[in-house]
Amino acid sequence: MPNYQDKNHRKYILYLRKSSESEDKQAASIPAQRNEMEELIKRENLNVVATFEESQSAHSVGRPLFNQMVKMIDDGKADAILVWHLNRIARNALDGGMIIYLLDVHKLIEIRTKTNKHDGSGNDKFMLQIEFAMSKKYSDDLGEIVKRGNKEKFFERREWVGFAKPGYLNLTDPLSKKNYLDIDPIRFPLLKQAIDLILSGTHTPMQALDVLNNDFGYKTKQTMRLGGGPLSKSAWYRMLNDTFYYGLMRWSGNEIMGIHKPMITEEEFNLLQIRLGKKGKPHRTEHEYAYKSILKCGECGGSITCQEKWHIVCDNCKHKFARSKKIFACPHCHKSIEEMKKPVIRHYLYYTCTKKVHKDCSQGAIEVNVLEESIKQELNRFEIPEEFVSWAVDNLHEVLNVEEKSQNEIHDNLLSELNKNDQKIKSLMRLRISVKPDSYTPDIEKYYDDEQARLFLEKNNLQEKLKNYSNRQEDVAELTKETFNFACHARYRFDVGAVQEKTEILSKLGKNLTIKDRKLVIQGEKPFFLIEKARKEIKVLKESLEPDKRIVDPSYLITLEPVKTIMRRHWDLNPGTPKGVRFSKPVQLATMRCLLIKNMS
Repeated sequence: MPNYQDKNHRKYILYLRKSSESEDKQAASIPAQRNEMEELIKRENLNVVATFEESQSAHSVGRPLFNQMVKMIDDGKADAILVWHLNRIARNALDGGMIIYLLDVHKLIEIRTKTNKHDGSGNDKFMLQIEFAMSKKYSDDLGEIVKRGNKEKFFERREWVGFAKPGYLNLTDPLSKKNYLDIDPIRFPLLKQAIDLILSGTHTPMQALDVLNNDFGYKTKQTMRLGGGPLSKSAWYRMLNDTFYYGLMRWSGNEIMGIHKPMITEEEFNLLQIRLGKKGKPHRTEHEYAYKSILKCGECGGSITCQEKWHIVCDNCKHKFARSKKIFACPHCHKSIEEMKKPVIRHYLYYTCTKKVHKDCSQGAIEVNVLEESIKQELNRFEIPEEFVSWAVDNLHEVLNVEEKSQNEIHDNLLSELNKNDQKIKSLMRLRISVKPDSYTPDIEKYYDDEQARLFLEKNNLQEKLKNYSNRQEDVAELTKETFNFACHARYRFDVGAVQEKTEILSKLGKNLTIKDRKLVIQGEKPFFLIEKARKEIKVLKESLEPDKRIVDPSYLITLEPVKTIMRRHWDLNPGTPKGVRFSKPVQLATMRCLLIKNMS
């Protein structure tokens, strides 16, 4: 039977633990714990039979030194634990329950901390359970806080969560104390140069790794346990397959473009996967292709899809073959893609009918370069220089003032008709009320009902027309500015724009955008197509003028009778301004003036 009173006969185990994270985040590091506990040992003259120092989290079970300590107590080699704080022993229910059990069966007599001692009494075991539960609760809360912080960091701030990848560093702002990711000024350029060797085709991936380690003298980042040596083959291939290096971060099954500086572009990453052959992992995220959502098949009306293809010309036998999920070597000479030097790699993107509406649709595929060239040709039909846009918009107000008079007359006429309609409705009501009850027949009632319905329908139509005319001038001015700006900048925006912008530009060219016989077909005109119409007519007019009759001031040409004839013809077009092109006249007139200055100067 153990002696509960004589502490000199107890066999203590000194247990020191810190989590696996960095020391600056610990409540007390192992050296600090040891110093305080050694003072207690000397002061109390305690008998310490073993010391365990462990650097591992107690959140989960499986600490090897903790398990060794429990075994010593269970075997009777020790009967007391000396620890800085109870939360150093356990932060999970299983380990805490094991300690309580050892106290319950009297194999563990005492647990001594820096400030307290706990024996096997009922009150002490109850307090120990509370302490271990509090440690468990703290650990769980801390885990939730960390998860919430990581989510906010990844999704909101678009920053990397976790240890920095090769070529990058985890840094801390000295003022705000916030952690952030930055490039490693030493390793980042070396890794990029090694990747460029693969992309240029002069080196295979393994040859590039050899140059990186031996010629460039690359050394991995030194940590407490690892690092300081050459980059391993497995780490090299993991890096080449990691989308992080072109900006796409992956964490907990989610993907998002990060704000860190990428080492390569997405196109270079895709090319790397082809050069890696079997070891290359295809990018599995769904691509966003331009134009696909607004194009239809011109034969069957089905949707348009995109197909990506990679063709490789073997550097050994010059055989051309398509790269697929199952082909990692030349089918002719069987040389692997990874071992090829300077293979010719061609990337193709085709737009073709899905053939879901009609499986026998005969339409073939059109390459993206051919499609975009067709779009550029369409944009060139009405392109105008930027210096004339502001001039045309300023002169638009003159046109609008002319039109305003006629529009006011229409508005006044509609208002007059509406007043007359109100009077007719009131007169009809008075007549209906004045009919004597004995002379009121079903035929008379039907007559009044039909007439009343007709008058109210007429009133609704008049009110709708008045509503359309109320803000017409402002709408015309704003829409015309938009039209001219589009005509001026569309070609440039198309050349430099992203997928969404290119799709938007194509959608503005017209309705019913289809692909038929490998050609882009546009149906339905938009306002800026009038620019093309005016350009053609002015071109004919320009060619008809004698060179010696050209006027120094191009704006004076507007007063010439041939020009006025063209302008009057455009002015008289569609005087009713049907819905959808109600702003066509001012657009045409301002366009005429703009193009006259361009073509005649």
